[in-house]
Amino acid sequence: MSALSPAKKKQASMEDFLGSPRSAGKAGGKPAGPPPPPPFEEVKGRWVVKDFVADRRTREVRPFRGQVTRHFKSDASYEVIYEDGDREDLDWADLWPLLQRAKAEGVSGPSQAATQPAKRRGRPAKQQQPEQQRQQAAQQPPRQQQQEQGRAAAAAVAAQAAGPSSPAGKGAKRKQEAGAGKGATAAAAAAAGAGKDVGAAEAKQKKPRAPREPSEPVLELPLPEKDQEYSYAKGKEPWRSLPQFCYPVHEELDSSAAAVARIRAAQKIFNKHLIQAEVDEDERVSQRIAELQAMGRKGAQEKRPSKRPDRVAESRTKAEGSNISGKHVVGYLPGWPVGSRAYCRAELGCINFHRPPVAGIDFVAAEKSGKGVPSFATSVMVSGWYQDDKDDAETIWYTGEGGNDLLHSRQQVADQELKRGNKALQGNITLGLPVRVTRKQKSSAYPYGACYIFDGLYDVIRWRLHKGKNGKNVFQFQLRRRPGQGELVSQRVEWGAISAPRKLVPNNRQGVVDLDISRGQEARPIPAIDDTWLTCGDNHEPQGCVPPCTALEDIVDEKALVGKTMRGVNQERIEELRAAGYKPSVQYVTAYEYKDKVADMARSFKAAELPAQFRASPHEYLKTLNHGKLPYTANGQLFSVRPVVYECCPYWQCPDGDACPYRLTQRPSKYRVEVFQTGRCGWGVRTLDTIPQFAFVMLYMGEVYKREEHEHLVSTVEEQDTEYTMDMWPRPDINWDGSDRTPEEAAVQTQPEFVCCGLRKRNVAAFVNHSCQPNLFVQPVLTSHHDERCCGIALFSMENIAPLTELTLDYGPAYLADWPGGCKCSAVNCVSKQPAAGEAAAAAAAGGEQAEAAGGGSIDKGSGEEEEEEEEEEGEEENGSDDE
Repeated sequence: MSALSPAKKKQASMEDFLGSPRSAGKAGGKPAGPPPPPPFEEVKGRWVVKDFVADRRTREVRPFRGQVTRHFKSDASYEVIYEDGDREDLDWADLWPLLQRAKAEGVSGPSQAATQPAKRRGRPAKQQQPEQQRQQAAQQPPRQQQQEQGRAAAAAVAAQAAGPSSPAGKGAKRKQEAGAGKGATAAAAAAAGAGKDVGAAEAKQKKPRAPREPSEPVLELPLPEKDQEYSYAKGKEPWRSLPQFCYPVHEELDSSAAAVARIRAAQKIFNKHLIQAEVDEDERVSQRIAELQAMGRKGAQEKRPSKRPDRVAESRTKAEGSNISGKHVVGYLPGWPVGSRAYCRAELGCINFHRPPVAGIDFVAAEKSGKGVPSFATSVMVSGWYQDDKDDAETIWYTGEGGNDLLHSRQQVADQELKRGNKALQGNITLGLPVRVTRKQKSSAYPYGACYIFDGLYDVIRWRLHKGKNGKNVFQFQLRRRPGQGELVSQRVEWGAISAPRKLVPNNRQGVVDLDISRGQEARPIPAIDDTWLTCGDNHEPQGCVPPCTALEDIVDEKALVGKTMRGVNQERIEELRAAGYKPSVQYVTAYEYKDKVADMARSFKAAELPAQFRASPHEYLKTLNHGKLPYTANGQLFSVRPVVYECCPYWQCPDGDACPYRLTQRPSKYRVEVFQTGRCGWGVRTLDTIPQFAFVMLYMGEVYKREEHEHLVSTVEEQDTEYTMDMWPRPDINWDGSDRTPEEAAVQTQPEFVCCGLRKRNVAAFVNHSCQPNLFVQPVLTSHHDERCCGIALFSMENIAPLTELTLDYGPAYLADWPGGCKCSAVNCVSKQPAAGEAAAAAAAGGEQAEAAGGGSIDKGSGEEEEEEEEEEGEEENGSDDE
């Protein structure tokens, strides 16, 4: 043999290691590990013994016997089939002690396990001591003989009762079979009396499972090499060639009305619970702190409680079945386009986008991905918690999970291992599957200090293992964004400095026409933007529009713009308007103007008087007016929609003064907005800030008329119409608990007595357009008087609203009926796009089936995912986390 040739290692046989001293451990030391596995031919058919919980109620533990039947090369595991038909895959380290135990007990064939209750799936019970095992094995043969005798007696009687087959037709044959069954049952009962109830146990046992048909051969994919790039042509990804891959891959976004509505419904319910959970958590933590303080020194040693309203809201949403459940979604989540935002991780979990509440990698384990299919990731979070991350926007070197002191120094303190999420990302390379990438953006402008923006699908193209900046081994995976998904909305994320989005200010907004249409009447300027013609218009022709409340002298001077910012109206257009004698047709106002008879009636409105017994605590009286509950949270969010909200009156001498949280609509809104040219519906309004659900956005201001008087003007004055008119009364469609009233209950309400018209005098709210899928709603409020005939009109957010999103209202069916050519809102569920009644029913049924088949999930929890979610939560600590 050449000196350079490695010596061949002898492979141990089954008999060698089962009887060798190594299997029992060295004397006076710790038992050694299992020897190298022998050839499968020597393991196949061997018996194993393992303890399981057999009775969930009594927690009784019993041994079950099984045989080794198959070996899977993909993950080096062995399939064991137990006597009750259950199957289990074990690796060699777990199988070896079970083989040793079977040999020590002399197990060589079936036991009484077939008559025992089926074992409980889950973790094996603690193994019995060898002495107990020997005693149990010694007691088994007599009972086994009794069982055999009982079976033989039952079989003999059954055969006698069956008799010879009759030449009669099928009906007679069925009767004979039924008679044979009765005879067999009687025989089993007779044998049970003689065999100490063994036959009865046999009669009660379940029918044996039919033998499994031979499965198709499992295709095994090679593992990706380190530091090697893997790119696959479209349609040639390895996952497509695996018949056992059982997950649909959404490579195109489903933006149908049904998919979008499903996501929005789950989000709205979650955020409604979140608003209430914040109050409940404040009370719980305050109560617990008071208890600890009362305990004195002992209480000072206890851990201080922390508030987690997000997790409470998630639990409540799931408890009522309002979350989106189902299998993991691979690729795009239906109804969640690129650029979509959530404001806490629990919200993403409720829509089935990213399930783990802490871990940065959401993945499907190998045992659930299909036989022979490796584990793979579906979603990753880029949050700036790992120092070795490198975010270059379109490409990312993403650090794997584990070994990071996330709750304290955020430093890498241990080597990472190739398991769980790290192993799954390696599986994405093997399969050619993309992952959803979401970046965390931090800003005090967000409701909870951070925002999670979906940036699209990224391919995992390379992996490496190297020394990180702290000298620890870390796994890194290179992610590359798929083309054709639009520009990135989020900013790049760096360790220790999560980026915030760029600030939007009027003088750097392309297409700005007017820096402030309110002329300083509002606390924050409201710019007007027209950028519809900048990319394709001829600057030598008159271009751009001017808001109806902006005079020519109020148009912004180009010298006041920053950098290369272009004005939204050119000089040619200004000269054209000047030649035509243009004058503003609308006056901007910030208060109600009572017209004609209404001015006299306003003096007799019901006063907001504070009873004497509540003068020291006006908020208690406010609670009474609002049917037992204060209207707003400390963050200024409405708990729920109500017929009308009574606010703290400015004349009540409230101890909180102007800062009273229950004078919300009496202060300027804290959210910046701008008017802009929509290109389809004239001027509209969009937000420049993030607006959380149920937040106050703006008041609707204008001229207040008696309803009959305004209707007369509409019918007699040509330019007067109802497009800018709002009713000033409590909502007839809502109960005080926030539930919807039935159409019969709503019809009982009388007509409103007063209306607000924003045709000639208005504030920014009159520029808000209609949408069949609105994000604002009307909430009547009462502040300085308590006359419900003439409520103030406040607009609140219906959902979380991202910056640069248009703000819209549902004007109602009466408005749409008068709109020439139908609705122009372009929402996915716009009434102009809806089919006829029969077609709509058929489309809805088909859409539900397609969503279920596609794995988009449904707002219904009962889908068998509870066990999977529990496993994910159990593994959070060892996962390594990416947030919180």
